[in-house]
Amino acid sequence: MLAAEVLKQWQESAVPSEHSPDSKVLSCSIGICQGLANEFDSIDDMIRRADEALYCAKKQGRASHVAA
Repeated sequence: MLAAEVLKQWQESAVPSEHSPDSKVLSCSIGICQGLANEFDSIDDMIRRADEALYCAKKQGRASHVAA
């Protein structure tokens, strides 16, 4: 999956974090909305679903991805 490869590359880049008390490097979480265009009421609906997936990924912990 593309998201897993993006996360792998992100972790390998080890971007320094100057403001996080939890980690010395930045982490990345990804929320993905997937489906056919006619399955959504609007672009806002699609964005809302991706946002919900992102928050689910964040709840799972650092460096995760969720598809909705």
